[in-house]
Amino acid sequence: MSDTAAKGTTKGTRCVALVGPQSSGKTTLIESILLAAGAIKTRSRTVSCSDLA
Repeated sequence: MSDTAAKGTTKGTRCVALVGPQSSGKTTLIESILLAAGAIKTRSRTVSCSDLA
């Protein structure tokens, strides 16, 4: 990791892939991280297939 990245002063877009099986909590994890970082103000409510029946 460069000194610039270690200090948190990098600019630009970062791509991250989170891969896992269905219903393993991928969206919940990402939303929790974004919420803790202050990037979003609230979590969305995800609708599961069982909610639609």
